[in-house]
Amino acid sequence: MSALALLEHPVLYNAVQWLLGAENPRRYCVTTYGAVSAGSRVIDVGCGPGLALRYLPNVEYIGFDPSADYIAWARRRFGSKGRFEQGMFAPEHARALAPYDLVLLLGVIHHCDDATARDLFATIASGLAPGGRVVTLDPTYTPTQSAMARRIARADRGRFARTPDGYRDLAAPHLAPHASETRDGMLLIPTTVHIGAFGHP
Repeated sequence: MSALALLEHPVLYNAVQWLLGAENPRRYCVTTYGAVSAGSRVIDVGCGPGLALRYLPNVEYIGFDPSADYIAWARRRFGSKGRFEQGMFAPEHARALAPYDLVLLLGVIHHCDDATARDLFATIASGLAPGGRVVTLDPTYTPTQSAMARRIARADRGRFARTPDGYRDLAAPHLAPHASETRDGMLLIPTTVHIGAFGHP
């Protein structure tokens, strides 16, 4: 079994996340760009084991992930705080759950090819509440990043890391960029990440 395949196991995934300091960018995205009031409806697409819930107030939380193992772990750990559904967020979910106030896409878009990413943004935009936000976090490529950070982005399980403009262009037909930043050093290994906050034009 490859090292990347091992990350499909929730306990190992959580351990690696802790060792790499991956909670730092997750916490930053949720508290800085995804801050919502209690009672808001939050959709976490690609929620994994549900770790973003640690940084949210008492919200109506629905997490989606294709991994049965991640969803089972999340239900055991956070089942009293949210709802977890196996599978990806689809148009029928947007219709059933609209309007929602915040959508988290933390470490998701770099796993999607262009067509899949555009469809996902379109689906999310269809049910986003007025004033709602979509927050993304992904590894990125920049001219000034270190060679090691570039190599690590290329080695990621997600095969579609892009430039910051590349990420923004995928959302542009459906959502307007409200804020974005590209940051080095948020993990304990050399990495460059792009954070985006989007909403209705």
